[in-house]
Amino acid sequence: MWLEIALKLPKMRPQRTLEEKIVINLVSETLRKEGHDIIEDTDFHDKPDWVFSLNGKKVAAECRHIGLEELMKWSNSKRTMIPEKNYKVIFPVEPHLWIKEAIKDKKDKVPEYLKNSNAEEAWLITHADFTAGVSLYECSSWMLDVMKSAASANISEFSSIWFVHPESGAHKLWDVGEPRTDLSLLDNVTKDCPVASYSTFIGTLTNEGLSVSVGAENTVKPILTLQPLDERYRIPEG
Repeated sequence: MWLEIALKLPKMRPQRTLEEKIVINLVSETLRKEGHDIIEDTDFHDKPDWVFSLNGKKVAAECRHIGLEELMKWSNSKRTMIPEKNYKVIFPVEPHLWIKEAIKDKKDKVPEYLKNSNAEEAWLITHADFTAGVSLYECSSWMLDVMKSAASANISEFSSIWFVHPESGAHKLWDVGEPRTDLSLLDNVTKDCPVASYSTFIGTLTNEGLSVSVGAENTVKPILTLQPLDERYRIPEG
């Protein structure tokens, strides 16, 4: 009987990852600076990652990393990185589609987060790498504008959507009190010009995760090229 009950309980991690701790702390600090009263429920570390009281309202927040592993998954890359080997990684810069995919990955779990924590609303906190040494991508004002548009255009039960970056801090992308928008860039069959730029970095997979560095990238092989989520564009390989 007890075994049957235990098997039905959701599996929880005993503690947060280092990145989750940093990200949650940055969002908490931002909210406090804005004058909000924050009281954390220390019983929760997973599903959802963070439960807290915001001015008396209980909130369940889930973190979603937007890093190399996620970009490889979303682009359906079949390549793998051999540990301790340097790679030159080329990837498309598509922040609007990153936010779209992050919401898609987590939106069906909102009822679970609310039920597990008995919270009144759920938040999604997306974030860049915090332990890779150098960020995979910069957080420009243009990127934030595109992310905000994508967050407001993708309908879900999340009441608030955030993005956190090691260089620029915590940013609220959209809140339930704000209007929804129609972002044509999210539709890959329109004639509107999508985001078609790409970036590169030198990466090494270690026991601690991905390590990103800068250097003489032209001397680094092999090259790992991730193709755009927007299939109208291709990055030349070879």
